[in-house]
Amino acid sequence: MASYALGVSIRMEEAFAAGETNACERLDRIKNLLISILGAVGDNLFWFSIRPFSLLIGVSVLFLLEPTGYGAVALAGTFLIYNIPHLYLRYKGILEGYEYGEEIYKCFTRQRFSFLRRVYIWAGVCVFLLFLAIFVIKMSTVNFLYLGIVAGACLTYGISFRFTKNFYFSVALTLILNIIAGILIYQ
Repeated sequence: MASYALGVSIRMEEAFAAGETNACERLDRIKNLLISILGAVGDNLFWFSIRPFSLLIGVSVLFLLEPTGYGAVALAGTFLIYNIPHLYLRYKGILEGYEYGEEIYKCFTRQRFSFLRRVYIWAGVCVFLLFLAIFVIKMSTVNFLYLGIVAGACLTYGISFRFTKNFYFSVALTLILNIIAGILIYQ
């Protein structure tokens, strides 16, 4: 979302170059105001909706294509699903920031980005439910030891996240403990 601030900066720098002496002071004030707005909108849109959605798509496709060996397709799809809206909003942000200038706040109506966020969240829920259904079907043919390891991983993540509230630590702890369990079990 920083591209919106970049567009405003370009317009204000042009105004300063055209002879408006107070354009730099107004630019500093606008940048300080935009930091929190752009951070809040960007975090909600990208970190809490688009990124998890693209991750769910990638994991689901990887899970489906695992036996065929087309894992690179899943990775490329995940990369594209995240970066197409990401790069589009970067491009659009520069254009709209330049167009609106100091009135960039008009660009950030609640309906505009909240609709896009809701679309990604609901699509992510649908993809997750589909993945869960496929996972249950595939696991019905797998031995129960494997199911126990998966259940243990889910439980480990849930407990560690509950106490630490740190996503990355919980994922790392879950991976480490389950790699150790896998090595001990399959030796």
